[in-house]
Amino acid sequence: METDGYLRELKLEINGLLGSEKSPNSLTNPNIYIKYQRLCEKLNAIEHDRVQVLVKFDNTGQYFSDLIRDLTQNQFKVSMSSIMVATIRSNRDYFWADVGCKLIGVPNGEEWHLTSLPDLAHEIGHFVFDFNSDNNWIVGNISQDISEVFQKEMIEVEDNTRRSQELLELLPKWMSLWKKTWLIEFTCDMLAIYFVGPAYAWTNLKIASSDPPKDIYNIDKPTHPSHESRMRAINEMLRVMEMGDEADLILDSWNGLLSLPIYTEPNHYQLVFPDVILQHLAFNVYQGCQNLGFSPYPEQVEKLSFSMSKLMNEAWDVLRSEPSNFQTWEKEKILALHSHFNYFP
Repeated sequence: METDGYLRELKLEINGLLGSEKSPNSLTNPNIYIKYQRLCEKLNAIEHDRVQVLVKFDNTGQYFSDLIRDLTQNQFKVSMSSIMVATIRSNRDYFWADVGCKLIGVPNGEEWHLTSLPDLAHEIGHFVFDFNSDNNWIVGNISQDISEVFQKEMIEVEDNTRRSQELLELLPKWMSLWKKTWLIEFTCDMLAIYFVGPAYAWTNLKIASSDPPKDIYNIDKPTHPSHESRMRAINEMLRVMEMGDEADLILDSWNGLLSLPIYTEPNHYQLVFPDVILQHLAFNVYQGCQNLGFSPYPEQVEKLSFSMSKLMNEAWDVLRSEPSNFQTWEKEKILALHSHFNYFP
């Protein structure tokens, strides 16, 4: 039904554009062609991200759709419209979200694994962020904090000619990236910690350690902040939630990875992702979630007879403490999870 709605909306826009072409000099108006291009892009997006998913939607897609619905509504206590799940192969080879099309992508085969499931909480976070972004219910006044931190640094560079003057070009660029894209990713990481606890931190560490070494301290990626800064953000959120012991354990493992000689900080790195912004953001996200009535990981474990967040954390505990027994343990838990959602592949 969501797809029908998108198509009806697009049809109305096309009819409106066709009607506007009857006006004098319409064919010489460049805005007409810009609108045509936008509508073509919108149609292609619906075709690729909705119609193709519907055509190939199977019982695995239904399983993940049911799982996400249970996570959001019954466990996280987040109200949102239904999200469609794509399990088809694409050039996006990991979990991803398309908020505009209300779509989450899940890699093939993840129905047989537990240690990657915490990433669903990050993708769900994109929808939470999008729903609440206009009123800043989640991130609070963090945009103002970002501006103040970077503007203060720019003033200090201007007043001190001994500092690198290229920072006068770089600092505004980094401030813009923070506000346009990096803030979203940091917030979704923190939301994932709020919803599923330390399990998401371990999953993120796994991803970071398997990605190209340059991504650890990457300051040039417009879509995502560096892995190092994201792990700091995750650590801050764990501490805000009073899970300091878990934060210390994860930090020890992370620092062990960073000690390898293949990882080196680029120039000015410490200016790009300031601790003070991450600390303020973690506090704001936690307070925002509390104010909106979202259920945090510890509360889920305490109150729910069946907690998927608890299962995700147990998976990481068993993998780390009993790696030789993990495959057998995971298979048993996965089959029980499948049965819970009436999924029989």
